[in-house]
Amino acid sequence: MKLTGIPDNYLPRMKSWSDAMNGAAVTARPSAEALLRAVMELMRFVAMAACMPRIAASNFEWHGKSIRKGDALLLMIASANYDPAKFIQPGQVDFTRPSEDTMTVGPGVHHCVNHLLAKMEVTEFLPRFLRRFPAAHLPENSPTFTVGLFFRGIETLPLALV
Repeated sequence: MKLTGIPDNYLPRMKSWSDAMNGAAVTARPSAEALLRAVMELMRFVAMAACMPRIAASNFEWHGKSIRKGDALLLMIASANYDPAKFIQPGQVDFTRPSEDTMTVGPGVHHCVNHLLAKMEVTEFLPRFLRRFPAAHLPENSPTFTVGLFFRGIETLPLALV
């Protein structure tokens, strides 16, 4: 089975998902709010879009560095999702974490236009997958990820569906 789009990036987090939801995703349908919060946390944690290229619209200073109008910039939005000043234990999946401060879909008017479809895909896919395959797990040393500066994804994802 070839998965395209967002679900394949979240499958590696299945164990964390099941543990964090205390089995709710497998044994019962979690509330829409809890499910969306969990999906947003997975999107923050995985951060499929690593950075966003931008051109400085005006001169400004950032942490002692002068940025000039017209300078090319790469905003490392994936690292922003791991900022310990914004997120307690950012390297841990926490499905109770508020999602307002994530950079997953980009800031302001530059947010991903596909974010609503992405959220819908994941909120529909994950609970069904976990109900159908409650013992699904990843073999050791999997998955393998594609290498990319702007977007990343999973290249191989062996799953034991037991």
